[in-house]
Amino acid sequence: MSIWNLEIDIDYTEFFFLNEEDKNSFHKLTQDYFEKSILISQEWRTLYMQRGIPKKNTDFFEIDNSGIFAASQNAFNVLSNFFDEKVEALLIETDSGKFYALNVINVIDCIDSKTSKYNSTVNGQIVSYSLIDFDLEKLGESQIFKVPQMPYHIFISDEIYEVYETKNLRGLSFDSELNLVWYPE
Repeated sequence: MSIWNLEIDIDYTEFFFLNEEDKNSFHKLTQDYFEKSILISQEWRTLYMQRGIPKKNTDFFEIDNSGIFAASQNAFNVLSNFFDEKVEALLIETDSGKFYALNVINVIDCIDSKTSKYNSTVNGQIVSYSLIDFDLEKLGESQIFKVPQMPYHIFISDEIYEVYETKNLRGLSFDSELNLVWYPE
């Protein structure tokens, strides 16, 4: 299994909040829930966003440079088998249809610290790396997950990548030099 760090393709349209109240609410929830991978549905209310210029159609976008991704209704339907209880989907209404903020709550401590090469803060958060090695036994069958040492990164398996490609979804970037972080030798 290969593992990718989820990245947005910057060639697609950005989305913007229609009002400051939604933007402020979202950023408060980001700090209180998303960053900690805690269920948020009880606090969530539908947010409203609009595409910027040029209005290209996309299936994924990053919400207000927060590191939190949103998936279109189509992308959510295509990939929902991978999400199940590991990802909480939170409604966003846009001028391009329904999207869902993806709150990845599947956090697995699966980085092999003995074989990985990285720099971290005193509290263990990885700030840069040259090699991330995953313990596949701890990872198990997970296809989408976060790790405690990199709370702002979402990792996905090559199975999700393959479905993304075959279903012609748009908006993510897959570059083996930039965001393919692990692959079997």
